[in-house]
Amino acid sequence: MIDSWRGTFGGGRPWVVEVIATSARPADTIEEEVERAQVDACAAVLAEHGIDGATRMLRGGDPVKTLLELVAEVGDAVFVTTSARWAGGRSHWYSTTRRLVQRSPRPVLVVPADLPGS
Repeated sequence: MIDSWRGTFGGGRPWVVEVIATSARPADTIEEEVERAQVDACAAVLAEHGIDGATRMLRGGDPVKTLLELVAEVGDAVFVTTSARWAGGRSHWYSTTRRLVQRSPRPVLVVPADLPGS
């Protein structure tokens, strides 16, 4: 799905990115290692489908601002993000995904994180 969507809207090599809040915890913690493993696992799934994706761990105070700064560096970006709250009954008005959709100059595909079987 990601590759065909990217083909529709453009975009270069996919990046699997995790933004770690600078105020959340010090660098090089166990949690950061777990997040790195999750990012690598997502890149491996892309590779299984013939999509060569890069990975990156970023630190920043505001995840949306940090992602938009990456867009300026990468260029022709297409965002694909998950949201457990987008389509569910819980509020999503202040979520990172919602703010990314509102502020991004590039297309954003929101994938429900709570799909059956996930």
